[in-house]
Amino acid sequence: MIKYKLVIWFVLFSIVFPVLSSKKKNTKRELVDALLPHVYRYCGPSTQIITYLIFRFLDAPLSPSQTIQAHTNYVCAYQFSWDYHLLVSSGMEIGLGNGMGEQATLKLWNVEDGSLKQNLKIPDHLGFCPRTCLFTSDDQLLITACPDTIRIWAVPTGALIHSFVFQDSIMACLLSSDDKFFLCSEDTQRKPTIQMWSLETFTRAKIFVGHTGQIFWLQFHNSDQEVLSSSGDNTIRIWSVETQTCTRIFSGHNNRILSCSLSMDKQYLVSGSDDETVKLWHVNTGKNLETFCEHSNYIHANDYDRNGRIEKCSFVRQDKWVTSIDYGRTVYVWRVLDGSIVHTFKNIANMCGYSVSSKVINSYSVNTDNGECLVLATPEHKLRVVEVESGIDAFVFEGHTERIWMGMVSADSRFLVSAGYDGTIRFGDLKKTNWLNFKMI
Repeated sequence: MIKYKLVIWFVLFSIVFPVLSSKKKNTKRELVDALLPHVYRYCGPSTQIITYLIFRFLDAPLSPSQTIQAHTNYVCAYQFSWDYHLLVSSGMEIGLGNGMGEQATLKLWNVEDGSLKQNLKIPDHLGFCPRTCLFTSDDQLLITACPDTIRIWAVPTGALIHSFVFQDSIMACLLSSDDKFFLCSEDTQRKPTIQMWSLETFTRAKIFVGHTGQIFWLQFHNSDQEVLSSSGDNTIRIWSVETQTCTRIFSGHNNRILSCSLSMDKQYLVSGSDDETVKLWHVNTGKNLETFCEHSNYIHANDYDRNGRIEKCSFVRQDKWVTSIDYGRTVYVWRVLDGSIVHTFKNIANMCGYSVSSKVINSYSVNTDNGECLVLATPEHKLRVVEVESGIDAFVFEGHTERIWMGMVSADSRFLVSAGYDGTIRFGDLKKTNWLNFKMI
C-alpha cells in the first residue's frame, strides 16, 4: 500500500505539473479521469485534499463521454425514462416542414449507446416544438405538450395514441402520481383555467376556474387531493380536486408569479415574482413567513429594465436554504431561518437541473456524493455543478458551442446531461469519472 502511494505521488509531481503549462485541455481531462479513481481508492485524507487542490488549479472541465447530434437546429426539451434506458428529446430541424424553414421533431434515444430508437412524427403544426415531455412510471406512455396541443404516445411502438387540441396556449403540464390523469393550464380567451384530463378515457375530468391571469405553475398536493397554482393575477391558490373550488389564496406579491417550489415535507412554499421578491409561505395557513428582497437592489436604467424579476426559485439543502435566479443573471442562496444571503453567483445564464425520480420538475438542485449541488449554466456555454454548502464548483462540464437551454443530473447521480441551441445533447458519465465520488475528508 505504501509503495502504491509513493507511485501516485511520483506521478502527481512528475506528470501533473508539466501538464499545468499545457494548453491542451483534452490532455488535462484525460489526466484527471485516469488518476482520480486511484487516488480516491488508495490514498488517505491528506493525499486526497492535495490532489483535490491540484485538480482545482488544473481547472480541467469534465468532457462529455457521449454527444448526440439530436437536432439540426436547437433542442427544446428532454427527459429520461424512469429506468434510464431511454431519453426523449424535442427540437427543431432546419430545412423541413411547411415552408417556414424548420420543423418540430420528437426523438427517442438509447441512453447506453446514443443510438436513435424512434423518430416520432409530429403533425406539421406551425413549427411549434414540445416544451414538456413526461414519461408515465411504467415507461409505456409519453406525454408531450406544445403551445396548444398535448399528445399521448406509445413508447414501445412510437405510435401517436391521442391528441388534445386546446383553443389557446398551454402554460403548464404534469402527471398525477398514479399516472391516471394529467393536469394542464390553458389561457382560453383571457379566461385562465386549470384542467384535469383522464389518460384512460381521454375526457376532461375536472376544471378549476378562478384565476384572472395566466397560470405559470401547477403542482399536485396532499396525495393528489389538492392542486396548487401560481398566476399572473399575483396570487397562489390551492384547489380542492373533489369540489373543484379554491380553498385558499396566497396574496402578497405585486406582480405575476412565474415560479414556485414546495418543501420536501410539503409544509412550506417558496415563490418568485416579477415584483423582484422571493416569498416563503406556510402552506396550511397561507401566512407569508419571510420575504427575500435582495433582487430588488438593481439600479434600473429605465422602467423597462426589470432585471430583478424572479425567473426561478427552489428549496435546497433539506429545505434550510432557498435559491433563486433573476433576469439579471444573478443567483442568490438564502438562509430560510433569518433571510440572510449565503452565496451569490453572478453572470449565470440559467439555473437548471432536476431529478426524474420526482414528478416535481422545478427543483433546481440535485443530490450527489458531494452533497447537494446546484446546476448552473454560464454564458460561455458551460455547466457548473456547485456544491451548495461551500459554494465551490464540484466540476465544470463543457463542450457546447451555443447557449445551454437545459441541464440536469439524473436521479441516480450517474449522468450529467445538457442540451443547447447547437442541437446537441451531451452526457457526462459521472460514475465513470468518479468525480462525484471524490470526497474531501
